[in-house]
Parts: sequence; structure tokens; C-alpha cells
Amino acid sequence: MILAIAAIVIWLAAVPIRIIGSQCVREYRLDKEGTRTSAVVTALEPNNHQFVRYSYRIDTTTLDGIGRAGFGNPEFHQLRIGQQVVAVYLPSEPRVSCLGSPRQLLTNDVIPFSLFLLIVVAVISYQCTKHLKGLTNRSSQPSTLL
Repeated sequence: MILAIAAIVIWLAAVPIRIIGSQCVREYRLDKEGTRTSAVVTALEPNNHQFVRYSYRIDTTTLDGIGRAGFGNPEFHQLRIGQQVVAVYLPSEPRVSCLGSPRQLLTNDVIPFSLFLLIVVAVISYQCTKHLKGLTNRSSQPSTLL
């Protein structure tokens, strides 16, 4: 039973770990290897997590991205379509970009990610300990013959 619970918890945790973890890796790479550039706000999505769509040019190519306001750029309510903002992209993979400071984004994402991992590990540890204590108690009780 405990293995089934642990498997379910791990499976449920795997999706957010994968999503948030890959986001943190992306932001780390942008912080270490990225190049700052000027971008233009192309759309504001107030009903979709306040996402900001933006475009930026590299040589003769225009690329698009979607990101969050703030983090070195104005907050969402201060942005307007056509406004200049800061974006960072990877020169080795120009389509990989973020809006604002990747270091600030990373700091913002790492704390909840770390707390989430800590909670998952604590729940699994608690359930395993509880199960092992139950096994120990059952094996130490004398069997009764009827």
C-alpha cells in the first residue's frame, strides 16, 4: 500500500517538477549565456495570467516570445502595446528568450520549486516511516493460536 501511495505522489509531483525544473534551467542558461536586446510589446493578455507577448530582432530575423511583466521591465498595468522592453535571448538558440532579467525570474521560480520538492520529499518520507513502523509493530506481536 505504501509503495502505491509513494508511486502516486511521485507521479503527481513529476509533472510540476519537470515543468518548473526545465523553466529554471532555461532561466539559468539565459542568465549565464544570454544577450540583452530591445523588444517590443505586441500583445497584452490580462485574462491569461497577465502574459506579455513580445517580438525582438536579431539581424534580419524577427522572433516572438511570451513572458511575464516586471523583472526589470515595467509591471503589467504599466505596459502598452508598442512599448520597448528588455528581453534576453541565447545567441546559440535565438528562439530561446525571456522578458526581463533571467536572474530575477530564476530567483522568483527557485523558491517555490524548492519548497515544492521539500514537501514532496517530506510526504514520501513520512509515509515510508509510518509504513515501516507498522511492519515492525506487526512482526513484534506474538501470534496467537486459536
